Amino acid sequence: MRGLYPRSGITRWVREKQVGLVVSNFKAVAGTVAQLLEKETFAKFRCNARKMRNRALFEIPDVLSRILRESKKGAAAVPQGLSGDS
Repeated sequence: MRGLYPRSGITRWVREKQVGLVVSNFKAVAGTVAQLLEKETFAKFRCNARKMRNRALFEIPDVLSRILRESKKGAAAVPQGLSGDS
């Protein structure tokens, strides 16, 4: 597959789940957006997206909390003056 993300599993997932369109290159963006905004196409993708149970929004606080905890652990090992703290 060629395009902006040639090896990305995301493009395959988007196609398989029929939740959007994959742009093959920057020249195709305008045409792809026009296609996406066609009433029937947009309705199909919207319906398919609504069927998905996307919990990512609710997982973000836990992920950020874990990153913060890990960064604090790692900050102790960083020499003073290099951690970004004054």
